[in-house]
Amino acid sequence: MTIKDDFIKKLLIAMFIFLSVFTIVMVVVFLLTGETPDVLIGAVFGACMGEYSICGLIKRAKEKEKTERLKEGYIEDIEFLFEDKDEEDSEEEINDAVAAAFEPVDEYLSDAHEGDIEEEAIE
Repeated sequence: MTIKDDFIKKLLIAMFIFLSVFTIVMVVVFLLTGETPDVLIGAVFGACMGEYSICGLIKRAKEKEKTERLKEGYIEDIEFLFEDKDEEDSEEEINDAVAAAFEPVDEYLSDAHEGDIEEEAIE
């Protein structure tokens, strides 16, 4: 966990505690005066929800970046397997591997096109 992740986690916890205390204070104010500052309540909760949203977007961007890095590393690992062979041979093997991976999908689509899948579902 990085320092930035710790900061965001602490920030979110602090905002949650602040909103809890703020809510309790607003209930006390209502009990004492019979009125609440509606605009203030809306502004505070709106600002905190905006901050929560921004933190969520930051986290999503970090996860997306991490996923892309993992994919790139995975692709580099696959390329490493084919480095010793000729370029043409490795390209053929990659195409064969891709075709083998999509073979069940092709079979399903051909069965669906021929109508075999609907008959199996009816039976």
